[in-house]
Amino acid sequence: MPAPPAGADRVTVCVRLSVRVVGETTRAAVQADATVEEKISSVAVFLVSVDGNGKEDWNDVQYEVVYGTTSSAADVYQARIPTTPGEKKVYVGANLLPGQVHAICGQAEGKGLYTAAGVGYDEVIRQFARGTEGIAMTGKAGTSVTVSAGTDVNVDLTASPITLERVVAKVLLVCDTYTDDGGAYVRMSGMPSTQSTGRCI
Repeated sequence: MPAPPAGADRVTVCVRLSVRVVGETTRAAVQADATVEEKISSVAVFLVSVDGNGKEDWNDVQYEVVYGTTSSAADVYQARIPTTPGEKKVYVGANLLPGQVHAICGQAEGKGLYTAAGVGYDEVIRQFARGTEGIAMTGKAGTSVTVSAGTDVNVDLTASPITLERVVAKVLLVCDTYTDDGGAYVRMSGMPSTQSTGRCI
């Protein structure tokens, strides 16, 4: 990511925004931590410069990460971001690790390459679905903003909450099971089912 602008070109943009999470829960209703799917523990606000042809310059990105837990779109986040004058697009990420934030910057169309640590599935998925810290999500403001030279700028986007979508996909698998020797097993074929159990994978 480029260093924050300095000197006469430096302008501080104060972005106020609210967010909402798209889609319905996919966890079984009996799970006590079902609300973690909507949880937000941090919000990264990115300002991406736009050139005269309307093309986004992902080599000119500034951002700030704001920490705070909420699950309501009524809650407002505020980020103060040093940047340069010009047209900007606002992108938002939630519950991202520092390495995931850095991977977004300086990449073509913001499609950054993040290499997850670890080799096992459980190790990798926990970097995107981090238990009580929430699930990694991204979103984009519907309109661009214009930053004028010579003065700090307040940008209020709270009237239209930014929609966040989960980075990881989940499937609710419902299986027929049978009981044998005191344990419940997934029915493969030719075995009578005794109950139906939901599992989230």
